[in-house]
Amino acid sequence: SGQPVAEVRSLVLRPVAAAALSGAGATGPDDLFRLDWTPFPVADEVMPTGAWAVLGEDRFNVGAAVQGAGVAVDAYPTIDGLRAVLEAGVPAPEVVLAAVPAATEAASDLAGAARQATDEVLALLQQWLGLADVAETRLVVVTRGAVAVEGETLADLISAPVWGLVRSAQSENPGRFLLLDVDPEAEADVVAEAVAAAVAAGESQVAVRGDAVLVPRLARASGGDGTLVPPAGERAWRLDTTESGSLEGLALLPVPEARAPLAAGQVRVAVRAAGLNFRDVLIGLGMVPGQTVMGSEGAGVVVEVGEGVTHVAPGDRVMGFLTGGLGPLAVTDARVLAHVPEGWSFEQAASVPVVFLT
Repeated sequence: SGQPVAEVRSLVLRPVAAAALSGAGATGPDDLFRLDWTPFPVADEVMPTGAWAVLGEDRFNVGAAVQGAGVAVDAYPTIDGLRAVLEAGVPAPEVVLAAVPAATEAASDLAGAARQATDEVLALLQQWLGLADVAETRLVVVTRGAVAVEGETLADLISAPVWGLVRSAQSENPGRFLLLDVDPEAEADVVAEAVAAAVAAGESQVAVRGDAVLVPRLARASGGDGTLVPPAGERAWRLDTTESGSLEGLALLPVPEARAPLAAGQVRVAVRAAGLNFRDVLIGLGMVPGQTVMGSEGAGVVVEVGEGVTHVAPGDRVMGFLTGGLGPLAVTDARVLAHVPEGWSFEQAASVPVVFLT
């Protein structure tokens, strides 16, 4: 309605060392994280004793699986049916399972089907939050293949956006929703135990694969799984190839010359974005004779200038040719740099130099 909902009168920031702002700190494997689906311990004693319910169609047979594990499960075709029962004085169930509705859009209209699924789940979440008697009941949104755990390929692109929607709802309403992704091989008792354990532990997302129960956790990127990790203790590095003929040889390698004293006419740039050209792919594959260094253009902030450089100064936002610029620090000739136009992002600026001269 256009009415203000918050007013910021002050902003307090914690002190940050200048070295941290300039990227001078050491960078190592401990600085990088990735999302891992890790095993979640499930104890038998967390099996529920209260009643559960299925809302709508039990598309993935999760309600049947839970009932097969010995849990009492009621069924309500619509949320209005559940509301009527609650208003009649029946206690709210401990957990309500709601599968993402099947898409009715044409199979060829993937975007339309995803939008339909997301719209329907959004309406469900809004109706659920409007029920006064289910504040202590966890609504479990059930999907199959909407997330890809370790080594999997995403199977259900239609339901995948639902996970993003529900995550947003979870951030606004902590403890009200649980995301559950199952596979056809999941055992009935495993599904029941997984949901019960996740509810008891306050988890927001869980995936069941066979007899394994998985939850998302941040894990340090060690580099052993193909993750590109900067060399420990090196401020200057770049994306390069350690072997010719295959992109499997890509690695982040030290570039000591990027920190060497500047010669006359040179500029040192803290790279914020680098342009990737087809030529870089060919160099990575060893298909450009005599050329082994990837990266030719980019944009960033000037951190140092050599003797005789007058048109740029430290702190300036610049774009231009940065040979070997696929890394945080690069040295180049001042004559091939220009100021980034007002209003341009670093990404926009990094995509221009080669195209402009071509």
